[in-house]
Amino acid sequence: MKFPAYPTDRVSIEALPARLARLVKAKPRTTLQLRELTGYSVEAVRVRLHRLASDGLIHSVEVRKSLGFEYWWHPGEGPIKASVPAPEPKVAKRDPLVAALFGPAKPAGKLLGAGSVLGGEG
Repeated sequence: MKFPAYPTDRVSIEALPARLARLVKAKPRTTLQLRELTGYSVEAVRVRLHRLASDGLIHSVEVRKSLGFEYWWHPGEGPIKASVPAPEPKVAKRDPLVAALFGPAKPAGKLLGAGSVLGGEG
């Protein structure tokens, strides 16, 4: 197994995010490519890439491969993703067989106390 050569211009860990941003700005790259160019572990590179992405400096694009996928990092903010609407609240409804045995569902209310679904008489 051949190990990649570490770069001779390896930067400190504090300067790694700026170096990653410059490399991605020059050309879209994968996490493994950035790992080879910087000489840091995949985990160290990935953590800094996700921080840069959360700051809006870079974004990732998932590319399908024959055996899975890989992320390509691009400069700038990514495309705006459509927000998924919140699901509608569930209405208290029982299965007909359960309702035949135990009665219809009770409306949502206080959890405990007088007059509540679980509490005593009110």
